[in-house]
This record gives sequence, C-alpha cells and structure tokens, in this order.
Amino acid sequence: MHCKFSYHVKLAVSQFSRELKRMLGERLVRVVLYGSYARGTYHDNSDVDIMVLVNMSEDEIRRIKNSIYDLAFEIEMNTGIDIAPIIKEKKQYEYWVDTLPFYKNIKEEGVVISE
Repeated sequence: MHCKFSYHVKLAVSQFSRELKRMLGERLVRVVLYGSYARGTYHDNSDVDIMVLVNMSEDEIRRIKNSIYDLAFEIEMNTGIDIAPIIKEKKQYEYWVDTLPFYKNIKEEGVVISE
C-alpha cells in the first residue's frame, strides 16, 4: 500500500485485510482501497472505502456480509477509523467493470491492498 495517509489508517486497513483473509481464505480474491483515500482527497471525516472481491455465490455473500460489517465496526471502535466495505462477486465485477462508472473508477483509481 503506497498511499500517503496516516499510520493509523494504514494499520486499520492492514488489520481489516488480514482478518478478511483469515475469515474468507481462498474465497477472498482482492481487497481494493478506492474513493477519497485512494485519490488522496480525503479529509478528517472521510470514511475508508474498501471493495472486497470474492469467489462466492450471492447467497454465500449474503450470509457472510454481516460478519464483514461487524469486523469493520470492531476496527472502528478500536481505532476510530471508519472502514466502509462493499462485497462483490469477482465475476460480476469483471462483467461490469468497463460499463458501470462506479466499477470503472475503482479499476482506474483503486489501490490493491491484497490479492
């Protein structure tokens, strides 16, 4: 991660990524930082936008997403860093990445945290 922001934010993002890997194992494809922190336009009240790409069915994602949100909340309670994850299936992301502006921006501006 080669972005310029505080050590505490880097630590929180690294912890989130590590815990995702532990939680999801091989189903975790990629963790991508996007939004204001990836662009370097963040401010004190910015949340940390994270795209979590997985190899899972939509049903599996529905079952695990609350655990991922709980992890982000736990990190926020411990660090004060507001991590805002979205969880997407890799094939769905790849299908829409060159069509939908949201996915295009993540592809162009995103910073891969882990693969």
